[in-house]
Amino acid sequence: MNLLLFPKMLPKSFSLNSIIAASVVLLIGYLVIHVMQKYFFKALSRHISEDKAGLIKFITRFALFSILILLILSILGINVSNIIFGATFLGAIIGLASQSLLANLFAGFMIFVTKLVKIGDRITLVTWQWSLQVPTYPHEAIKPGYTGTIKDINLYYTTLEEDNGLILKASNSILMQALITDYSEVQGRQLRIRFEMPRTDPFEQLKKELEDFLSNLDLIEQTPPPLIKIVDLSLNSYSVAVEIYTRQMKNEEEVKNAVLSFCSKRGLK
Repeated sequence: MNLLLFPKMLPKSFSLNSIIAASVVLLIGYLVIHVMQKYFFKALSRHISEDKAGLIKFITRFALFSILILLILSILGINVSNIIFGATFLGAIIGLASQSLLANLFAGFMIFVTKLVKIGDRITLVTWQWSLQVPTYPHEAIKPGYTGTIKDINLYYTTLEEDNGLILKASNSILMQALITDYSEVQGRQLRIRFEMPRTDPFEQLKKELEDFLSNLDLIEQTPPPLIKIVDLSLNSYSVAVEIYTRQMKNEEEVKNAVLSFCSKRGLK
């Protein structure tokens, strides 16, 4: 079927009654889908796991919206069967698949099929589209990532809740391209804290005091033991890095604040 034949699938004119009927069906259909999403899926999530409920919700949304679109086209007098089975429609779908709307739709479907991530997973999302600035101090590279828990995966985007409570919405197509660190099977992780101190302050004394402080800090793991080392030198100061393992992912900021507060009491920079 040639693309030039596509206009023949359309009616020569739309009647006022068909436009009104299509508008009513669109409104009612949208309200039905919205109510199902708000109440039915919420009740469903109480009986099955979040990831399975998310998959059912995704497939149901896709099916209902597809049916709604086809129904509206039929009411408007458009030859739906020719659109579905014609080569023109297939060619249009293939051509438009790379566009934003369908790209996100197909990416969302692939996220569910491949189980790239699941609702409830805690991840760090690293992508060049939303890169962070590399700091000039300390002189270390920082992963340009956004860390949080996945709250929802719908037709077009994935919702991520950061540890500070902020909600991020990432396009599914970008999520498929991103580097993802998945913490769903990990309770804690290594935390690296870096600070600077004057060369007049002996490193060995600092190391011993820090080791004593960390040994009584309940927020971290003692095995493997914390590692304290010099990582950089200058004329008047040197940089110290502390590598420790936190017991829970969300304790990172609390651990970091505890270590830096201890150091500040010693007059460190």
